[in-house]
Parts: sequence; C-alpha cells; structure tokens
Amino acid sequence: MTLPAPNSAAKRPPARDLKFPNNFLWGISTSAYQVEGGRADSQWEAWEEAGRIKSGDRRGLACDWWHNAERDFDLASGLGLNAVRFSVEWSRLEPQEGAWDGQAVARYRAMLTGLRQRGIHPIICLHHFSHPLWFERKGGF
Repeated sequence: MTLPAPNSAAKRPPARDLKFPNNFLWGISTSAYQVEGGRADSQWEAWEEAGRIKSGDRRGLACDWWHNAERDFDLASGLGLNAVRFSVEWSRLEPQEGAWDGQAVARYRAMLTGLRQRGIHPIICLHHFSHPLWFERKGGF
C-alpha cells in the first residue's frame, strides 16, 4: 500500500471541519488483569506461575490500579475525558464458585461512584479474557 505524499491532493480536512455529536464519549480503557495487580486466582495468573512467559516477567502489582484507580480518574477528568471503560475481574468477585467477595464488590462500587463524582461515564466490560481458576478447571468456555 502506498500512502499519499504529505502535500498531495488527498489531504485531511482541517480540524475545524471535524464535528462530533455533543454526546460523543471521549475516554480511555483498561483491562482489570493488566492494571489492577495483586492476587486474582485467574487462569492467566496460573499461566504466568507455570513459567509460560519466556522472559519470566510477571504482572505482580502492575500499576496497582486496584488501590490507585482514582488517581487515573483525576487525570482523565483533567484531560476533559467523559468516559472510562474498565473490566471487572471475575476471579476477584467470585474467587470460589458461588462465593462472592463483598470487599471486591464494594471496591468496584467505589470506582463507579468515583467516576460519576467526576462527571465521567463508566462503561463496564464484564469479561476481558480472564476468568477464575475454578471456572477454568471446570473447562472454562
């Protein structure tokens, strides 16, 4: 594929001509397993522990979003963003089949409240490719 030269006739329209609807959502997105850090007992964590990453790298605390998400909410707000999409870690919410973790539910609820208090629309992804180890042992999806 050949890209047009910078000064060719196939120029982009000037930025002032680009219009988005007033209700357009400008935001960021995260994946719970990749940012939350800490113990999750998911199939990805077991995969790491089995030494499947050639370099030996581990997620560990990642950026510890579990304890520090509000810092990113403040940054998003400061950038004028109005949406944050994040996934919830099923293995945190239901670490054992049928046993729900009330503290995890409360933490996710606090995140949702924190976003709304900043005027940011939360968008929840219910499954982002990680699931509890107990579910994996039953055959997963």
